[in-house]
Amino acid sequence: MQISLHIGPHKTGTTSIQTFLLDRYGGSGPRSIWYPAPTDRGPGHSRLALDHIRGGRLLENLVAVADAAGVRHLILSSEDFSFADAGALNRLCFLSKHDVRLLVTINSPQYRIPSLWQEMVKHGSTKSLAEAIDQIFGMPGMRPDFVSSFASGLNPKEVAIIHVSRSEPRSALIENFCAAIELIDNNYRQKDMNESFGYLEVELVRKLNLILSDLEIGSDMQKSIRALCSSSMRSDEWRKIVNEIGIHIDGEYIEKEEMLSKLIYSDIESVAKMFETRVLGDRGALFEGGQHKKHQALG
Repeated sequence: MQISLHIGPHKTGTTSIQTFLLDRYGGSGPRSIWYPAPTDRGPGHSRLALDHIRGGRLLENLVAVADAAGVRHLILSSEDFSFADAGALNRLCFLSKHDVRLLVTINSPQYRIPSLWQEMVKHGSTKSLAEAIDQIFGMPGMRPDFVSSFASGLNPKEVAIIHVSRSEPRSALIENFCAAIELIDNNYRQKDMNESFGYLEVELVRKLNLILSDLEIGSDMQKSIRALCSSSMRSDEWRKIVNEIGIHIDGEYIEKEEMLSKLIYSDIESVAKMFETRVLGDRGALFEGGQHKKHQALG
């Protein structure tokens, strides 16, 4: 059985990929090409990933079910696999009897950092970008050796690196992903999903989080209020009266971002020497946004 394991990391087009896979190959029961329908919220397999990292056996049991049912190609995708430590990677050894392909989507850190910050705010963080940026640099998917560390721990038959460019349509990302795992049926229909906010919207939600943190209301109520606020700011009416303001990084971090891009690029080259590797998409996507421009500091 072929197993395609997509590990993200976060904010690299993962939601688009997962939504496509769920729409085209998703199902609650096994089929020839199977993307198991997630049992939790969202189109990805977060529950499987986090359960495995915590020592559970949901992932192992699902693979056993797929194997027994004669599934030809099992596809799994979750950004939360990126949080796997050495122990969790070692416990993936049960996959070794199968034809395992590791898939990693990669984009420019300069675009990923603002996206990660706004995701933190959407989930309740009260930190400004300046306050959160060191935490973001410390996330597993931002490590320069992220790809080689995971590949070495998993020891897949093949690694596929999919470069994600902001200048290309989502359909190009889906086409590259499908090519990486040899899926022919890759017709993609654009859907509304996880759209990014501008600086004003993120700051408004962050200020709301500060207010909510001082009120004696439950977390579910806070989530509902944030969701209502976010929904309003995604409306056509909002965009008609509010121009989008880009999120820019403080100048002192630009050099660090560009160095990170170079280190990730070198890491991918080292993986290509150790494993059978496919590289799809524009490799220059890693360096998008890094033109040494003057950037607006956010505090």
